Parts: sequence; C-alpha cells; structure tokens
Amino acid sequence: MCPQKSTQIKEEIRKADEKRRKLLAQQRELEAEAFSAIGKLIVERPELLTAAGIEAVKELYPDLAEPAAPATPEIREPENPIFKDGAESAFVS
Repeated sequence: MCPQKSTQIKEEIRKADEKRRKLLAQQRELEAEAFSAIGKLIVERPELLTAAGIEAVKELYPDLAEPAAPATPEIREPENPIFKDGAESAFVS
C-alpha cells in the first residue's frame, strides 16, 4: 500500500473515531438529562405516572426502583495500645 493511501486511511479513521467520541459524549449527556427528568417526575409528581410507566422506569433505571438505604457507619472498637500484646487476659479472672 502506498504511504499516501495509508496516511489517508489513518486520517479517516481518526476523524471517524473523533466523531464517535463526540456522539458518545452527547449520548451520555442526554441520558443524564433524561435520568434527572424521570427522577424529578417520580419524586415531584408520581400521580402523573401510570402503573405501566412506573414499571417501565423501574426496568430502565433499577436504581430508582427502590429507595437507597441510609448509609450506616461501621462501628468498631477503638484500638487500645495497652492491649495490643494480648495483656488484656491478665485483667480477666
């Protein structure tokens, strides 16, 4: 293959990839807007959604289907440097 043809093909691939990336970014933005709008609708005006509509939203966006459980911090006992060597057994009778 001649170098000029190879360069031309590489340039076409680069342009196509750039266009693909722009379209994917645009798609992500549109999906985020749609997700936000659906979430607002569910929260602010649930009476406007039909049962079928609610099921469709739950299927498309399972994160909205169930309210998120509140995060509970993990409860851990603080480390006591006095007992690091197992000396606590000396205090237990």
